[in-house]
Amino acid sequence: MLRPKYPISDTQPLTTHTAPTPLVVTSADQAAAAPRPASNGFAEVVRSKPAVALVGGAAIALVVGAVAVSMLLAVALTALALTVSAAVLLLLVRMARQEIRRR
Repeated sequence: MLRPKYPISDTQPLTTHTAPTPLVVTSADQAAAAPRPASNGFAEVVRSKPAVALVGGAAIALVVGAVAVSMLLAVALTALALTVSAAVLLLLVRMARQEIRRR
């Protein structure tokens, strides 16, 4: 079977170990290596740097506000365009009816 050949590192001294040393785990090591509950990243930032969290929250609120305002502006412009086009269409229909009645 093929085995990979790794290049020799320039930063580490060359050692010739034939077998790895066994790892002995004691009860104190097991207690220290007990899994911690997963913490929320945002909660950690708030605890360690509340000013950064406040500025980040304000920036997010600003972006969300800007998106909401732009969406409302787009809706308002669309409504205005539809209103103007409906008024023009109504005017054209009335003019066409008057032309038909004259004949």
